[in-house]
Amino acid sequence: MQIWQDDIHDYPAAYKDGMESYYTVNDSRINKLAEKYRELALLENNVIFGGRLADYQYYDMDDIVETVLNLNI
Repeated sequence: MQIWQDDIHDYPAAYKDGMESYYTVNDSRINKLAEKYRELALLENNVIFGGRLADYQYYDMDDIVETVLNLNI
């Protein structure tokens, strides 16, 4: 499949009501789901979850890199 430069966008479509958002929206449904994932993550051994997906919030990447560099593992 050939992808043309005109077909590459940061976002595939403009946001409309009812669509999943591109960034974290902290409502009660999402917070419950995030808490369930945190509980499941605690059951894992030898895995470090970090960054946007682990904390389920937006971060600037320089903050994530600094955090990783300062881990005591």
